[in-house]
Amino acid sequence: MSDLSPASILYNTAGTALATSITTPVGNELSLIVRNIPSGNQQVSWQDTQVSGNITAINQTVSIPNMSGILGARVKIAGTWTGTLVFECSTDGVNYEVCEALPEPAVISAGAVTTQTTVNGNWNVRCGGTKIFRVRASTAITGTAVININAGLGTDYVLSSIIADGDIIYQNTGTLGANASVTTGTIDMLPYTSMVIYLYSNVASATNGGLLEASVDGVLWQTEAALSYLAIHPEHFSYGRRARYMRYTYTNGASPATIFGLQVIAQRAAATINSVHLTEVLDSDDTGLLTRSVITGYTTDGGGGYVNVKVNPSGALTVDASNSTGLVVTSITNPVAVTGTFWQATQPVSGTLTVVQNTGTNLHAVIDSGTITANIGTSGSLALNATLANLTIAQAAQNTGLLGPVVMGGVTTAPPTYANGTVNQLNLTTNGALRTSSTATASGSTTPYKLNSAATTNATSLKASAGQVYAVYVTNTNAAARFLKFYNKASAPTVGTDTPILVMLIPGNTAGSGGTLSVPVGINFSTGIAFAITAGAADTDTTAVALNEVIVNIIYI
Repeated sequence: MSDLSPASILYNTAGTALATSITTPVGNELSLIVRNIPSGNQQVSWQDTQVSGNITAINQTVSIPNMSGILGARVKIAGTWTGTLVFECSTDGVNYEVCEALPEPAVISAGAVTTQTTVNGNWNVRCGGTKIFRVRASTAITGTAVININAGLGTDYVLSSIIADGDIIYQNTGTLGANASVTTGTIDMLPYTSMVIYLYSNVASATNGGLLEASVDGVLWQTEAALSYLAIHPEHFSYGRRARYMRYTYTNGASPATIFGLQVIAQRAAATINSVHLTEVLDSDDTGLLTRSVITGYTTDGGGGYVNVKVNPSGALTVDASNSTGLVVTSITNPVAVTGTFWQATQPVSGTLTVVQNTGTNLHAVIDSGTITANIGTSGSLALNATLANLTIAQAAQNTGLLGPVVMGGVTTAPPTYANGTVNQLNLTTNGALRTSSTATASGSTTPYKLNSAATTNATSLKASAGQVYAVYVTNTNAAARFLKFYNKASAPTVGTDTPILVMLIPGNTAGSGGTLSVPVGINFSTGIAFAITAGAADTDTTAVALNEVIVNIIYI
């Protein structure tokens, strides 16, 4: 075009027309038209640019090489052909990117914004601000695709809520065989924000038969959700975009579905969360919104403020009634029945206890002033009759009248003997101390013992009666390992014939090496404590060690 000054065209006040037109467009440039208005002003407008052409092979194009002043283009594709055509724009004339194109409702459902097509139709393309717009064959073409492009100021479009915002990615209705699967295949989620799945079947799915997967590359897939479907209940699920690629697979159970429906819609706008009436009864078949939230509450302790509500490791809500008012038990109703036959060692108990709260009194107050009574008859050698009034503990004068939980124990002058598998009371000394035992029956303080080896097997009786070994420390100056063997015996062992109950390997080293055994609760020897030292590990070995090459230290009772 001629190099004209826009000011001399638009603001001329002479009252005469500057021109009826300015040059003929060169190539595909837009032409500037200046029309004379009777008032003397000038009307300026851009004339649309139109191009047309045919595409018959891959990478052939029909393009507008100069998009200056253009907001968008309307593309009409006709002819008889197969293949894929893409809508592309370039800002530098070298590198191209796909453009969004909105198909007209007569061809594809309104709102299905796309970047390519495999069918004839009309599209409005958003390509303002670019240098070149083109339609290109991205795959091999059979036949002839006839392309017509009209570009100008009035072909841009605006997406709004009245335009459908989703695409039906997959739909299957009819039947589904036993253990059969259907899948959406790979879905590129870049144009979408979420996926909505509607599912109905008259039979149940396989275990975790509804499988949602996501992938960053369309090759390596990760499970995002796996759910089982119950028969007859229509279900819908909404999932936000997890990664660029997603897919949904449904696997039927062992029974064939004679009624089956699955629809997957990819949405560009976020899915709406369902709302229900507050009085609606929910059940396990309803879907819910998964949230991870922190619940807070206001506390008056420490000057007030909001603190987090806590749960225990099992997920149960933690409640502290130690400093509360109004949480009080005043009565327990509904007697609990004891059933069974008289000869049973244990009696089954069943029933419901109803706890009634008394406002204004702490929980412990009513229990303190009441009486707890439990009675079970004496039939079949089973007897229990315990009455505790006021829960008062009287332990010497200074503690008289104190209230609290009661733990009872039996007082004996000597440790009792308990049978295995029985339940017994705590045992106290006559001074009221709780009797405990961390060892076997032997008692007394420990005794140290040391031996420097003789040039024998050193068969030794350490104790001729029951005892315990608490610690052993041994050293060895021979290059080869030596073996300390313990016997549960009241006399010196017959080495090579008697079987040891414990063997310690003593590492060898001419500079000296050793080992330690420490057992705080003691190793019990019910008959006696005896030991020997041999050069071999076998129980039958009788090889003697050398003089003073092994030193044995034992702590025992």
